[in-house]
Amino acid sequence: MTSTTPLITEATLRDRDTIGDTIAEAFFPLDVIQHLVPDTGRRRPVSRAWYLQHIDHAIGGAGKVFMIDNRAAAVWFDRTGKVKVTEPEDYAKRLAAATGPDLPRFRDLDTQMEALHPTDPQWHLLFLAVRRPWQGRGLGSRLLDHTHEWLDRNGYTAYLEATGDANEKLYQRHGYQLMTPPAIRLTPSLHLRRMWRPIQTD
Repeated sequence: MTSTTPLITEATLRDRDTIGDTIAEAFFPLDVIQHLVPDTGRRRPVSRAWYLQHIDHAIGGAGKVFMIDNRAAAVWFDRTGKVKVTEPEDYAKRLAAATGPDLPRFRDLDTQMEALHPTDPQWHLLFLAVRRPWQGRGLGSRLLDHTHEWLDRNGYTAYLEATGDANEKLYQRHGYQLMTPPAIRLTPSLHLRRMWRPIQTD
């Protein structure tokens, strides 16, 4: 590693606000986030509160969060069976308080994601975010490679829901394949793509 290569670190709760800001900024223009929170004035605080619930849960033992200072972050959950699958603490109550009139759309997303979640053991990449000034510089790929190396070495598969064409192509380059059925449909024209990464042995 050279002095100019950004360091990947595993996040602690001290990093939660930085990670929440990173994801909120990176995801602000995404179609799925616009769907969840149509009001642009409310979108950042509402979505950030949602991200923070999952960030806290992952750091608290349900998964792992990796970050590149304040530029990029990846939030993973252990769905291998070694950790009991749970929701963040007081999730339903906190989600309702944070989202207000947007709650039905968040509930619909959560319900569909859980109903179509693979039952095979895997690590689930819930969020991969790079702040906009740093996008296109390989930081997302660095975070993926960091975790994939560990997953492959320990014999774990991975799963995610891609949010668009560009993300789907990125994940395909990292060994992910579309699943059947491929889509989580939020509206007739908006869907997430379910993708699975087998263990890479070469």
